[in-house]
Amino acid sequence: IAFLRPVSASMGIMLESASSRLCARGMPHYGSPDKDPAVRLQTLELAGEAAVPFTSGILIGIGETRRERVESLLALRDVHSRHGHLQEVIVQNFRAKPGTLMASAPEPDLEELLWTIAVARLIFGPSMNIQAPPNLSPGVLPQLIAAGINDWGGVSPLTPDHVNPEAPWPHLDNLARETAAAGKFLDQRLTIYPPYAVEPDRWLDPALHTAVLELSDSMGFARRDAWVPGEERPLPAVERELLAAASDSNSVALSVSDIVQRCLQREPLDEAAIERLFRSRGADFAYVVNAADALRRERVGDTVSYVVNRNINYTNVCYFKCQFCAFCKGKASENLRGRPYDISGQEIARRCEEAWQRGGTEVCMQGGIHPDYTGQTYLDILH
Repeated sequence: IAFLRPVSASMGIMLESASSRLCARGMPHYGSPDKDPAVRLQTLELAGEAAVPFTSGILIGIGETRRERVESLLALRDVHSRHGHLQEVIVQNFRAKPGTLMASAPEPDLEELLWTIAVARLIFGPSMNIQAPPNLSPGVLPQLIAAGINDWGGVSPLTPDHVNPEAPWPHLDNLARETAAAGKFLDQRLTIYPPYAVEPDRWLDPALHTAVLELSDSMGFARRDAWVPGEERPLPAVERELLAAASDSNSVALSVSDIVQRCLQREPLDEAAIERLFRSRGADFAYVVNAADALRRERVGDTVSYVVNRNINYTNVCYFKCQFCAFCKGKASENLRGRPYDISGQEIARRCEEAWQRGGTEVCMQGGIHPDYTGQTYLDILH
């Protein structure tokens, strides 16, 4: 774990089952010492002590009872309660494979999978990320969401599922449509989940801080485009399908539409409502953008104005020590960004005339807080 931490944002190991009964002769884990639940739980404990965002989960349909599934989930919850490092719990259904000792073993049916997902959600509550692989349950994905999952896990357009190579990954467009059909929005995350990505000092090795920050947005999800404020490149367009979804009131969260209506009626918003608008994603985000643009069009139209301006810095001498601007001159700081200056009224007037001759219509006076200035000094400057 220590060796991998500087190069991996997250790690994981499936518990599969906390039942030692499955390690007995004739059971699926017999002869596999690395499947010993005590060893795997110890690994989970060590990862928690090392503050590593970790993945684990259970495998169902290998001969365990429902009670043993519950006990396995409780064992995971127990270690998570001590360290808070389990970022997701996977509920994976067993698939029989040719050439293995369990090639003819029965696979769990859909009811067993949905029951286990629902129990996992009840055991871990609303904050845990519960995952079920979408390639192992084609055609019933909305039912998995209804049972309690909120994550599809790794979905690769390039590599197969090496554990289940016979089960191809769903196409992302199809996965997005099925997710939307369940009333949810499909969004990309990093290998580290958002709540952990936004706390890099606690959950990441310093060597990974920059990489995760560059790849994530302000909420910790994967960035959807390469645009950043201040760059001279076009703003990314809102996806067409999101705009279409935003026009359907059923696709927009009631909380978001209610806040927007309160804004349009000029009602004050509390901090929670403002934060909810900033957290909008998918159709909610497109709805907020459309509402803001409509309000802009109604209030100010399509004309954008500007002014030709000249800044005049009348002095860089300042007795404040803010340290965030160049106006911090004193006798002991003459070597900082040049020598101290205090320009004359004649020079201020000359710069105003020069600005006017070049088309300027506004002058902005900016300068340090000079210790010898009085109120009259500023009136003289303006005069």
